[in-house]
Amino acid sequence: VPREKVSPLYQRALGAMDLLLDALEDTPADDLEDRCRKALSGEVDASVKHLARAALAHALAGSGRREEARAELRALRDEAARDAQALGTPTSILARVVRHRGPASPLAEAVLASEGTPYRST
Repeated sequence: VPREKVSPLYQRALGAMDLLLDALEDTPADDLEDRCRKALSGEVDASVKHLARAALAHALAGSGRREEARAELRALRDEAARDAQALGTPTSILARVVRHRGPASPLAEAVLASEGTPYRST
């Protein structure tokens, strides 16, 4: 069955979602960090950037690089605050990362708490 052409934005969004799913697996791919950085490079769509940056934070935290992951989470928060097209507030973006229940989730919760916005996971 022939497939309809899919927009480039849709393809990039699916790619970023794949990155996030890979980052949330127990054993993420070795090249995941490079793939996340490549997805972020030059991306203009807020939703794609947020997915790729969240995936990068999880990948870094999963490899034990907690400070780098925390820096990515802060970048995600700042990006959401600047971006008029952002899907949600900076707080809700980080709350989503907490709900991922991945390697960077406790760090996202700590960033929220340090800003006086405690997030209580259930």
